[in-house]
Amino acid sequence: MGPFDRGLLAIYALAVSASIVIGILIFTGVVAPTQLEVLLRPEHNALATGVLGVFLLAGLRLLGVSLRRKKESQAIVDESALGQVRVSLTALENLIEKVVSPVPGIREVRPKVGPEDGGIGIRLKVIASPDINVPEMSRVIQQLVQDQIREVTGLTVNRVRIEIENFAISKGRVE
Repeated sequence: MGPFDRGLLAIYALAVSASIVIGILIFTGVVAPTQLEVLLRPEHNALATGVLGVFLLAGLRLLGVSLRRKKESQAIVDESALGQVRVSLTALENLIEKVVSPVPGIREVRPKVGPEDGGIGIRLKVIASPDINVPEMSRVIQQLVQDQIREVTGLTVNRVRIEIENFAISKGRVE
């Protein structure tokens, strides 16, 4: 919630609180309803409608802000004696894609990284050539990813799960 919305919420909360206090004073008999009839005269209808409209819009805005999910930037945190290092999951996914893409037989790779106990877990969705040895290619990719993540970030890779989504047959270019 930004500064504008916080200010709007404060004004809205004060106005609603004041309305509740006035309602309590009327219902307990401390203030007679006839004292508030001045505000209900026809010459004040446009102003009252405008004020109520503004409060309705403010309430709808605050409701929208409260229901909106803020996408948080997820990161892996590594603690050391000197301090904290945060590596975003997007950065890790980009690093993995850069490492795996050049492997022979890989047409496309879509990595997904998530935190796990004491390290990270990686899932790779791969589109590969049909002429590769999948078990061998999987071992090569798992070792490359584990080594590169450890070397670049110092993070421990708990597992690298590879899912072959499809086999792509490359078509020659027609010129």
